[in-house]
Parts: sequence; C-alpha cells; structure tokens
Amino acid sequence: MGEFATVSEAKDFFRQIRKEQAEIGHLQEMISNIEISFLPQAIRYDKDKVQQSPKDTMLERAAIVADYQRQLNESLSTFTEKAIRAEKLIMSLESPDERDVMRLYYMETMTISDSKKRINYTWEDVASEKSMDKRTVLRLHGKALFHITQKVVTQCHF
Repeated sequence: MGEFATVSEAKDFFRQIRKEQAEIGHLQEMISNIEISFLPQAIRYDKDKVQQSPKDTMLERAAIVADYQRQLNESLSTFTEKAIRAEKLIMSLESPDERDVMRLYYMETMTISDSKKRINYTWEDVASEKSMDKRTVLRLHGKALFHITQKVVTQCHF
C-alpha cells in the first residue's frame, strides 16, 4: 500500500496531491475563461471597411482550449490514482478526527461564493470547520502522518 519510510515522505505525497489539485483547478478555470470568449458578443458590422486577411482568433482559441483540455486530462489521470491511494491511507486511520483533518486539508476544496472558484482549505479553515484551534489541528495532522507511516512500515515488514 505504501512506500513512506518517514513522516516527511508521507507529507510530501499529500502535498503533491494539493499541488495537483490546484493545477487541475487552474486548468479548468483557464478552459472556462476561454470558452466564455466563444459566446456571442455585440458585433459591429461596418460595410465600408473590408479586412484583407482576417486573423481567425476563434481557431486559435479553440486550439488553446484543446491543449489545456489535453493537459487537464493527463493531470486528472495521475491525480485520480494518487487520490485513491491517499483516500485508502486516510481511511486506514483509526481516529475520525485525524481522518477529517487529513481529508479537509489535502483532499477537499471549498468554493468562494462570489467567484465560484474552488480553493484548498487552509489550516485555519480546517480548524474552523472542526471547531478546534489551529494547534490542535496541526497536532492531529502530525499524528495522522505518523500513524500512516507506521502502518506502511508495519505492512512492509510482513
């Protein structure tokens, strides 16, 4: 199930998930913004002016969307595998509080209401969500990483 020899390695694995999640969100936002530019806008037709060779920005934008979509699909593929593994590790924790802290900080995102943009939880957000102080949340996080590392080390010795 695992390959973490140290708490630091386990922490790096979960941090990578957060980074990939942010990258996926960024790509989705970029695609959405470009797709919005395809929507009809006020068009001014001027019969007197004729362009010699109009640049087709619509095709350029479609090519950019296709490239972002390809990157998004690749990122989603690798992220999904890691997320499944991370969820299994989190589920192996005995403490519900440790599971919640790990899940909220590393796996969940929240939506900013005015922009509908999804962002990762901060330690303060996790503490607020769990009705705990930040120090308690950080202590639970450390214990969870330690327990995950111990389970991996124990599994590797049998």
